[in-house]
Amino acid sequence: MPTPSELKDGLRGALGDPTLEPEIFVRPLREQGLVTKGGRGLYAPQMTPRDCARALIAIMSYRPAAQAVKTVRTYSALTHDARRAKRLARPDFMEDPTIWGWDGLSRVAWLEDVVCALIMFGADGTLKRELPLRRKDADPRLMLRLYGPYPSASLEVWPAKGSEGKRWRRDYRDHLASEIFPPAPNPSTFARVSEIYENTFVALGELFAAEKERRRPEETEGSRRSKLARNRKTADQSDPRGQTRSARTADVGPDRRSKSRPKRRGGKSV
Repeated sequence: MPTPSELKDGLRGALGDPTLEPEIFVRPLREQGLVTKGGRGLYAPQMTPRDCARALIAIMSYRPAAQAVKTVRTYSALTHDARRAKRLARPDFMEDPTIWGWDGLSRVAWLEDVVCALIMFGADGTLKRELPLRRKDADPRLMLRLYGPYPSASLEVWPAKGSEGKRWRRDYRDHLASEIFPPAPNPSTFARVSEIYENTFVALGELFAAEKERRRPEETEGSRRSKLARNRKTADQSDPRGQTRSARTADVGPDRRSKSRPKRRGGKSV
């Protein structure tokens, strides 16, 4: 699993934008507990595909970074299942959105689960197997669109030639909001549309393909004694005159320590 810094570098590479600053989008999510958080360095947390999916949604929605929390919660709750949206007060995200396999991707209800599943399919090689990587000038075989300013999304899949799969499309929207507000115009007329292709999900999946287990250093009895010895050595370091603190204390006798210098009055010794 990648660390936060590795995930940020992976997002820059997958989106093809070396100037991208994912931290300004991830920081609000971390403060609200929407992504994994922890220490730094060796104690940095291991990010999950769902953390990557939420960061990707926040970045590709073309909304301000200050609204990242609202953006993620809004887009993640989009679904193509109107009955499930009306029955549940909040999304019931799946622990493993790939449980139905590649053929069952169209059955995944919530958009966040779909994005998470695509990243996981990129990690286990399913995308490369089902949708061979295309050339830059070729048509895409998988396209995820995020529409704005009215939150909605769509996923289209074109299987490779010669395969038994069929082309399919799913539209994700907020069915509860559509009953309160007037219906939004055709998504093709929206001002902001971001497209994410299969190459992006394959690149992000490679971050989770190689399992790199980073073990935290465990303090044993030997390491504890070595630490105490180093602290003791640091406390007894030599001073500029070449004497240690303990040696300097031993040279000073009780009479010398108790004897005080004569006081001076008017520049003369008494």
